[in-house]
Amino acid sequence: MEGTSRCPLCRESRLSVPDLLALLGNNHEPVVIFSLLLGQRIFSSNATAWYTLKKAKPQRLDDYFSNSEEYKLSKDDRRLAGLRAVLSEVGADEGVSSTVSTDAIRFRTFECGSLRRTLAKKGAGQIELCFGHGDLNANNIFIDSSGRNLAMIDFEYSGLDHCYKDFVSLESSIRLEFRTTAFPDFKLIDLVEIEMKLLHDPNQVIAGAPEYVEPIRELRKAAITRFSTPLALNYFIAVGLHSLKLLGVPAGWRPDQRKVLAAAALASARCAER
Repeated sequence: MEGTSRCPLCRESRLSVPDLLALLGNNHEPVVIFSLLLGQRIFSSNATAWYTLKKAKPQRLDDYFSNSEEYKLSKDDRRLAGLRAVLSEVGADEGVSSTVSTDAIRFRTFECGSLRRTLAKKGAGQIELCFGHGDLNANNIFIDSSGRNLAMIDFEYSGLDHCYKDFVSLESSIRLEFRTTAFPDFKLIDLVEIEMKLLHDPNQVIAGAPEYVEPIRELRKAAITRFSTPLALNYFIAVGLHSLKLLGVPAGWRPDQRKVLAAAALASARCAER
């Protein structure tokens, strides 16, 4: 990967997304630098061995997202339980009711089919495979103090996977960790609306959105550029199931982190069924 051989890892510290942006934000607009680092280094077409399609036969959407180890159907119970717990917790705070089943999700006036129901209806579509990192998140990215050299670590899960895997994994890390200030008191339904706008048109700047939205928007634009295709059902399903996967992990997420994951899951489910 470009920059890896020049990066003095022995002298560097692992940086979270907020620390990385704070470091780069002294003399530059941090979101711009962040998107340049990711778009031009990790996801650049110069990294020809990575994110190159047509090297493997595409898979059906329903086969991949039902049988791959990370998203297999047999793990859905705990993931839906995680979403159910968040919606119950948020609903108690906001005074609204919620329902989560294998077939549908309801919260206040919001209602949509589950991602699995949508896969059952639309799963004959294909998802491209490519070589990727497999666990791309803020903890696995190094950058030196100059902001010019970047490297990745932890290649345990590297190999063929769906082409958006690293994009979705990294945007989830941004959604969870990008907090340079206290997280605003957004209602869940407002976060869902923001996430839906972000899925619908990554080129649109969303006024008043939480600060994590802009880096994710830039990341999705990089995905569109890398594969020369608009984001569609396969991306929506990937974002939703990845968010549910994280909600099903006993990771001790803070309330704001659980809320943003739930918002991404609900928005993805709604956009996928349209």
